[in-house]
Amino acid sequence: MGVYVTTSVFSEPAQLELTEDKYPLVLINGKRLARELEQATVDEGLTVRELIDRETAWYQANERPYAPNRILDDSVFSSHADIEPSGPVRVVGMP
Repeated sequence: MGVYVTTSVFSEPAQLELTEDKYPLVLINGKRLARELEQATVDEGLTVRELIDRETAWYQANERPYAPNRILDDSVFSSHADIEPSGPVRVVGMP
């Protein structure tokens, strides 16, 4: 599953193309991003800066370089993640 995040909005053609794609992708627009950040800060008692710093540190500690063709290879990435996130996991979908 992939996630595409923008601080703006997604065009209708982009949203229609998503339905034709064979790989699942979640679109998160700016309004949804702001809601999720606000909720995460409330739930975890962190400022936005603390939340970003924590997630940046996790990303840097867990980043793994892969060739682009390997990212879409189902034999490399299965439906089970092999790394643990630093905080609670929430599935973020379209409203």
